[in-house]
Amino acid sequence: MKYTRVIPIVTTRKLAEVKEFYTTRFNCQITFEGYGYLGIRLPGEEGPELGFMLPECEDQPTFQGQGMTFGLQVADVDGEYDRLHSQNPSELTEPEDRPWGDRAFTLQDPVGTYLYIHQPIPPAPEFAQYIKS
Repeated sequence: MKYTRVIPIVTTRKLAEVKEFYTTRFNCQITFEGYGYLGIRLPGEEGPELGFMLPECEDQPTFQGQGMTFGLQVADVDGEYDRLHSQNPSELTEPEDRPWGDRAFTLQDPVGTYLYIHQPIPPAPEFAQYIKS
């Protein structure tokens, strides 16, 4: 079987907050909204999708805001940092070069999910052997 995409779905009661965060800060498009589910697509024709649903929709436990990170790759991490920093500077970490091959910063969404926003850069020599593609 061939899988055509993966849509992470976070169970939360904060659908309104999530909608405002992603549509305002990341210009996300709503793909589905109703019956306790919010689907969003990040910008771009084939942009990645995220889903958020109320716990009672699938009898799921509510996400407790720990242990989940969405990695969002961008072409210009410093430009994205500047754009987001102008909106709410207190919630961002400073961009840093990471030895495994990216320049990145983080912030959290209203549910507690970390967003690791990164741009590929050449890895440090000790990390180059680990990169497989």
